[in-house]
Amino acid sequence: MKVYLDNSATSFPKPLAVEHAVTQWFRDGYGNVSRSSGSGTRQLERLVYETREALSTLFNFPDLDHIVFTKHITEALNIVIFGFLKAKDHVIVTGVEHNGVIRPLEALKERIGVTYTALPVSSLGVVDLAALEQAVRPNTKLIISTHASNVTGDVMPIEDIGKFAYDNDIVFMVDSAQTAGVLPIDMQAQHIDLLAFTGHKGLMGPQGIGGLLIRPELVSQIKPLIYGGTGSYSEQLSQPDTMPDRYESGTLNSLGIVGLHAGINTIQKIGLDRVLEHEQQLIRILQEAFQQDSRVRLIGNPDYSKRVGVLSMQFLTIDNALVAYELSKQFGISTRVGLHCSPLAHQVYNTYPSGTVRFSTSFLNTVEELHYAVAGIKEILSQG
Repeated sequence: MKVYLDNSATSFPKPLAVEHAVTQWFRDGYGNVSRSSGSGTRQLERLVYETREALSTLFNFPDLDHIVFTKHITEALNIVIFGFLKAKDHVIVTGVEHNGVIRPLEALKERIGVTYTALPVSSLGVVDLAALEQAVRPNTKLIISTHASNVTGDVMPIEDIGKFAYDNDIVFMVDSAQTAGVLPIDMQAQHIDLLAFTGHKGLMGPQGIGGLLIRPELVSQIKPLIYGGTGSYSEQLSQPDTMPDRYESGTLNSLGIVGLHAGINTIQKIGLDRVLEHEQQLIRILQEAFQQDSRVRLIGNPDYSKRVGVLSMQFLTIDNALVAYELSKQFGISTRVGLHCSPLAHQVYNTYPSGTVRFSTSFLNTVEELHYAVAGIKEILSQG
């Protein structure tokens, strides 16, 4: 038996609709957006537009031409961090941010003196909102928050953070890597100015596709990360300001967009409430099986309803890496072990530097698979 429980890294398997859409386009599709005049290109351009429409609906963001496709969420985050921040600017982040946020900030810290403050987060994954006001400085330009920790799945209060940012005239960006396609995201109601997403996790699309939704008023303040051909205004030697061309230099990942379109449609038909309920049910099975086991420490909020489908476990009698290895070798169970590109989060949860074994579910995992995983973990613990 093979059980895939590493959906925080990338979802697997993909829905059949995604597989069929990509396969069909790979076989029958042709052309290049804004760079060909054939019927295949016109069909592709329509599908790209429809994908922007689907994202607009999913995130309640009305400005379709301000939905930018990127290679991944890391590129989307980098566009804002490198294109928006200037020398000596200050940024507020949560204490559980991914290196996709922290490393660009560290680079700007070295280059131009950008600084950042990490808000305290408790070992139960609760961010200290009272610290927000204290963290603001005269040069605070941006607040960045992950929507849910990729280490524990603990959900951050982006509604409260967004309201604070709005009231204090600070730009707010959300990293939705672990939540897009799982939790409701409403950019208008939650006062989100910039939303970075990836297509290959909760949205069930292929790898290599992501994006950035940009409030129109901010475009003039964010320089492109990549300059080059856009298939438009070719007579100009300078980068066009037209959206989304301004940030979409080079050939779009057509296959990725085709698969993303099918993934979003699948999620919308299922319903986000059903997706979240199922993933939390699966995590509950793991939590309840080991919450009284002295050989295991469960990381993050003990209330499964306050996390998405992610649970990190620290093994106290056996090396974490050995547990992950034996789960794969003996039982065919895929997990992820280590620091998960989030050393700040592991410091918050007191699991640094040894890290944890992370189990992460998707809507396509089953209850039977989680019970199988529980049995496998208990067997390995008994062997140790």
